[in-house]
Amino acid sequence: MTQFTTRDRAGTHILRFLAIGAARPRAAASSGRMLLDGGERGVVGVDDAVLAELEEQGLVARADGALRLTGAGRAALRCATA
Repeated sequence: MTQFTTRDRAGTHILRFLAIGAARPRAAASSGRMLLDGGERGVVGVDDAVLAELEEQGLVARADGALRLTGAGRAALRCATA
């Protein structure tokens, strides 16, 4: 059985949030954190390092000041939630 870490769960949480639509990143009050503003969907706080890792893996991308899920991100989310 595969064991998910807290970091894996945090990444999956970000992917799920972005699967519904793009979000605008904003600075958070806490160091090492960022807010993703999804407009009417709300705002979620995320760990900078987890978000950076998702970007490096090509699962999320920044365009026009917003973060969006990539095709690879959609595939990874399907695998993570299967």
